Amino acid sequence: HTHIHNTNMADFLTTLQQFAGGREGCFESAATKVDAVAVCHEVRSVPLSSNEVLVSDFRVLNQRQPMHNLHDRKLLSADQTINLKSLQIDAVVQLTVYAQDRDSGAIRSCGEVRIPLRTVVTKYDQSLYHTWVTLDTPGLNDSVASIGLMDGIQGVGEAFAHAMNNAPRQLSQPKACISLCKATDLDPSGHVLWTEDLPRKDRISRWGPMLRSQQQHIVMCAAQHHHQEQDRPTRESQQDSAQLRALLQREEQQVKELEILRANVRERRAQQASQQQRSAAAAATKTKTKMKMKMKK
Repeated sequence: HTHIHNTNMADFLTTLQQFAGGREGCFESAATKVDAVAVCHEVRSVPLSSNEVLVSDFRVLNQRQPMHNLHDRKLLSADQTINLKSLQIDAVVQLTVYAQDRDSGAIRSCGEVRIPLRTVVTKYDQSLYHTWVTLDTPGLNDSVASIGLMDGIQGVGEAFAHAMNNAPRQLSQPKACISLCKATDLDPSGHVLWTEDLPRKDRISRWGPMLRSQQQHIVMCAAQHHHQEQDRPTRESQQDSAQLRALLQREEQQVKELEILRANVRERRAQQASQQQRSAAAAATKTKTKMKMKMKK
């Protein structure tokens, strides 16, 4: 992050604009389809018996297709990626976490979260990178939707935003660390792991998701430390609270900086579009002038 933050601002905005406007990097319309990959890296705060392990699956919700039988789904272990083919911007991907018996293979649902692609594209820089989300009780989303309290993509998007915001703060609530990105964003080994030796343009285009992941982990570490130190003397507890507030303020400032960068990109786009229009008008005027001169001759 430090390397990118110190990069010349004009170059940064230019490169970010190129990525934001490219077809490969975004969903241009509802008809555009993109191949993506999803992975659940880790699950926390889910109670298990001594003979159970955690597994998960991702599926694209589509009411026009029949629901798959629970035992027919591909169950994934931690850090195992799954390919999601031909996703459209209005697709909703659901992660479900299960506890599986080591001997019998029987599974029970432990939690789920719905990930709206439109929200990921428009609010979260087109990718989720090692991002924590809280898990809802299995079946809760369907029950809420059936009574009209989570209406359409917007309702799912708001619920997902809450899941992201609460995950690093609610330590005891079941949560999962996930990544969701274009298939082309995988590293050579086939994992979602972005290292510092990435090409400069890739580091810039992925800066937003990486920063968001860093912010979440800072808040989570501070919350864990604060929770562990609650029994310390009052003065030390007050110091911990001050440190937590400082970290939260830092997170807020980083979010504001990211919004400023986005605004600068939009302004640069508008300026370039205006310049192109003026250049085109000037060229047309020049052509007309030459034609008039030829006609006079």
